[in-house]
Amino acid sequence: MSLHTEVRTRLTTAMKTQNDVERSVMRLILSEVSRMKPISKDFLDDDIKKVVKKLIQANEETLEKMKVGSDNRNRLIDENHILSSLIPVPISRQEILDRLFTSSTPAINEIKRSERDGQAIGVCIKFLKSQNLEFNSDDVKSVVQELRTPTS
Repeated sequence: MSLHTEVRTRLTTAMKTQNDVERSVMRLILSEVSRMKPISKDFLDDDIKKVVKKLIQANEETLEKMKVGSDNRNRLIDENHILSSLIPVPISRQEILDRLFTSSTPAINEIKRSERDGQAIGVCIKFLKSQNLEFNSDDVKSVVQELRTPTS
């Protein structure tokens, strides 16, 4: 199911169950994505992920300035739990290494043979995307640097 479909489904469920926080969050996501792409009705998962990440970041910045125990603070925390549930958790640095070493593709050899780190990072990212995995780019960079560092 696409992320857009999931947001719409969760909006409908939130309306039926009268979950005001989730309903508001799902409406906000759809509104922000529509604002980004006003003409298109086809929203990519990446568009929704960008909006969700932006909303989480904005909530985090606001939370830093709010007093503990405030009703609004608790609502923002609830919103971030809902928003976070829409974004897959990225795999860890160790999981990236495990995937590379257990893969039947020659990605690990291509990474080691690449002339520059940038090329090697590109090979690693292409491999991870082909596996439909979410990952942190800093972890990819770290793994690639480790693999390309000569051992003594």
